Amino acid sequence: DNGTWTYESSDQQRCRSLGPGISFCGASDIWKNTTSASPDAAATFRYDDRHYAMVIVEALGAANGVTSEYMRSAVVENAATGGDVALESVVVIGIESYEGFAYPSETVIYSMEVNGLNAVYANTIVTKLNQTFQLITFSVGNQYTQQHRQLNDDFVKSFQLD
Repeated sequence: DNGTWTYESSDQQRCRSLGPGISFCGASDIWKNTTSASPDAAATFRYDDRHYAMVIVEALGAANGVTSEYMRSAVVENAATGGDVALESVVVIGIESYEGFAYPSETVIYSMEVNGLNAVYANTIVTKLNQTFQLITFSVGNQYTQQHRQLNDDFVKSFQLD
């Protein structure tokens, strides 16, 4: 309007809103957006044939009584239900705190076998006052490898929370 303009820097990150309060700002050549197979997922991604990711956004948070303990239990129970396996079949490998957001966050790492295929999940849970986000990476296999750990870290760091 005022006769001025500038070129947009090619290295500027573009963020894509995934819903109220969350945007994905990661490199689309690393995490390729895919069509969601689940109506519960706000977005799904693929890294390669062994590594995938998804985002779940829930309109419940700390104000509704959502706690870390509740979410840890819900994540494991939902994995068992979604995989149609016994709760005892979901093996919790570890729980790690995550310090990258201004909200309480932790990563629950677990494994399970579904239809003969072993998978390991790293589910980073972020609880705000009125929202909870699950930033989930998963890989084919039965070990939480260094590559999966690095991919999970990159994936989780790719989000901006409002």
